[in-house]
Formats: sequence, C-alpha cells, structure tokens
Amino acid sequence: MNENMNMDMNMGTPYVQTQQAPQKKSSGGGLVWLVLVVVGIILLVIGVIIYNVNDRDKYFKLKDIHQTFNSETVTKVDLDIPFGDLNITKSNDKMIHIDAENIPDEFDAKVEGTTFKTSCVKKRIGFITMPSFHLWGDNNATLNIALPEKVYASFILNMGAGETTASDIECGKFKIDCGAGEVTFTDVTCDNGEIDCGAGQVNINDMDCKEKLDIDGGAGDINVINSTLGGLDLDQGVGQFEFKGTINGNIDADGGVGEMTFRLTNPETDFSKNGGKYKMDIDHGIGSVDVYYNER
Repeated sequence: MNENMNMDMNMGTPYVQTQQAPQKKSSGGGLVWLVLVVVGIILLVIGVIIYNVNDRDKYFKLKDIHQTFNSETVTKVDLDIPFGDLNITKSNDKMIHIDAENIPDEFDAKVEGTTFKTSCVKKRIGFITMPSFHLWGDNNATLNIALPEKVYASFILNMGAGETTASDIECGKFKIDCGAGEVTFTDVTCDNGEIDCGAGQVNINDMDCKEKLDIDGGAGDINVINSTLGGLDLDQGVGQFEFKGTINGNIDADGGVGEMTFRLTNPETDFSKNGGKYKMDIDHGIGSVDVYYNER
C-alpha cells in the first residue's frame, strides 16, 4: 500500500508601514557612473570580438590525442576536465585508453604514482590568466576514456561544462563535481559518495552506495534512480530532486526552491518516530516534498 506524505510551506512576512524619507535631488553623479559602465561594457564586447576574430587561434591551440596507459599500479582516478563531451566506459583489456579531439593544447593525461589523472593548465598571456578553453568558440571537444574493470580506491571527476556519460564504476570513494551541462552515471558501486552540482542535470542510475551519499545541489535537477544507499544527506538549492530506491540509513534533506520526491521501497515503519530504525529530517523552503513508501 502506497502512502503519500505531502508537505507545503507558505511563509508570510508581516506588513510594516514606514514613513517615506524625503527625496534628494540628483546631483548628476549617477548618470556619469551609468555612462562609464555602458562604455566599459561596449569596450569589453569589442575586445572579445577582436580576440575571437584575430588572436584566439594564436594563443589557444587545439589538438587530438590517442594514448594508452598501463593500469597495473593505478588505484585512483582523478579527472579534471574544463569542458567538452566526456564518455567513460569499461576497457576491453587491462590498459587505460584515452581518445580525445579538439581539446586544448594544455590538456594532459598521465599516470602519477598510483593515480591516473587528467588536467588542463590555465593559459597566461602576460600577467593575465586565461581559462583553458576558447571563449564562445565553435569547437566540439570530445573525450573517450576506457578504464579497466577493477575496484579503485577513489574515483573523482571535476567537470566544468559539457555532457558526461559514464558506466561501470566500482570504487571506495566516489565524487563528482560538475558545473554546467548534463551528467549521467550508470552502474556505480561505492563505499561512500559525494555529488556537487552547479547548474544543469545529474542522473545517477543503479547506484549501490554502502554508506552515506552526500549531495549538494545548486541550480538544476538531480535524479537518483533504482539505487540503494546507506544514508542520504541532501542540500538542494534551486530545482528538483527525485530519489527512487532503498535507503538503509538516516535521511537529512534541506530544500530550497523546487520539489523533492522520495519513492522508497522501505516500509513507513523504517522511519517511524516511534521506534523506527532510521531518522528522517526533511526541511524545505519554497516548494513541496513528497515521500512515498513501499514503492516497487
């Protein structure tokens, strides 16, 4: 039997009448500042256009790479990718394969000690540090990484912007930090997990997290579907959150703006205030929270 718990919060602020202060005559200084700001914006736009037309290819070069690394000593994966479309799959052998196109010349992949890592050093032009990608460029960066099947001590992905798809990840510590775009992980097994999302959408399918999953959501949607967690700590900002599966631990959720939906296979008695196995603490701002039990 499905039961639905729906919580809505409407917050009001008492009206306080105050006496309006007498208006002061404008001295004209505000107009001067407005003109300066407008001129500055115009100069910035002109500079960016000139840069894109004349100097971009001079300072920012792209390359393709096709590399293979021995994974015998690798126990950790640390990927730092500023932009592009990333695809992570299972390798057919015991080697790490990376094939990338239209990536910055500063992009580097290597095995350092027991860690396979990628990085992209920021470009310096004189005393100015520039980001490692083409501003408003039309290049389509793609990265394909194939990892051997093994249990890694940690898997860390720091993704700036772009679309990410990954599958078959087994590790101790699982952490993804994404800026903008869509990130989809399927078949993830980990001891503990951490998801930090800026803007965009994060989809986690078929996750088995033995301990707590910690989620910090910014703007966008987060979906954790057909998963089993040892606990959940959620701090959701703007957007929607949905979980479907089993949580064998405490739930601590703070919502900002948007909806939070929990479709639990657990019986309601698991989170009963009177003798339940686990604790459920859900706070929300603007929006609604729906909790369903005995879902299949």
